[in-house]
Amino acid sequence: MIKPGTSFKFVNVSKRGEKEYWVTSQSKVLYTSVVETNITADSVLLPEEIPPEGELSVFAVSLIIYDLKSYRNIIVVFWVSPLKYRQNGALAVKALLLKDQEKTAKVCLFGRNAETPYSKGETVKITAVYPKKYMDTLQLTTSPASTCEFIHDEPSIHINDDDGEDFNTDVDFVEDQDDTPIPIILTDFADIDIYQCCSNEACRQKKMIENECPVCHRRESDQKSCRMNFLYTAKDKTDQKIVLFKTTLELILKTDLNLNEPKQNIIDKIIEFLPISTRACISKRNTLYNVQ
Repeated sequence: MIKPGTSFKFVNVSKRGEKEYWVTSQSKVLYTSVVETNITADSVLLPEEIPPEGELSVFAVSLIIYDLKSYRNIIVVFWVSPLKYRQNGALAVKALLLKDQEKTAKVCLFGRNAETPYSKGETVKITAVYPKKYMDTLQLTTSPASTCEFIHDEPSIHINDDDGEDFNTDVDFVEDQDDTPIPIILTDFADIDIYQCCSNEACRQKKMIENECPVCHRRESDQKSCRMNFLYTAKDKTDQKIVLFKTTLELILKTDLNLNEPKQNIIDKIIEFLPISTRACISKRNTLYNVQ
């Protein structure tokens, strides 16, 4: 919400005149710390002040719909990621590339399922998986109810050299280069998405979909979480986008966010903390871990 007295940072805008800049689909509009000004120049008309003969443009947003429900039981392992730990070392994470008679799929494992050793060519059965789009990547994710069972070999499934081509650049299959936290400054705040999440601790604040948890299928929850976009500066990087969830920001700020307050009040509270300094590691997917 844009209101008088709030400071904003505009990134990648297009200059169209001496006092005119256009915000395009490639631009970023972010909340930033308060800036005192003494501007007296005539301002450009606000949208509500444009005369009736002004032109209005409408832009459509396309949604990608996907369906991976056929991958309920997936069979032969042909690529195993390194075992990694997230949530400050509390959560084991591993990814597998699996193949059935026709297709391949990436499955993410957590906890004990991730700590189990797997090898190429082994035949496994994984239950209770669900489709998920994470950082623009389509994959399957296991849940606390998931099981990973080694079963008899399946000779009808053949592994080809080109089966994993689509995943050659997937960072989950690359060793983390450095887990040493570095100084990071969250300089600007972009937006926040507040949503109802599952109150079951094992579901790790999973977002409710149509009033149902996609992991445990619980239908009642009064708990909320949020996803926020910031710009950060670190080492030789500036104005880089990063995604933070409620638990990570609370860890950095050492305070709790009350998501039952009006959204604008929450935004105002976050702005008061800007710029936010911390030490953490930055993953290949531009999220923070090992926060100090």
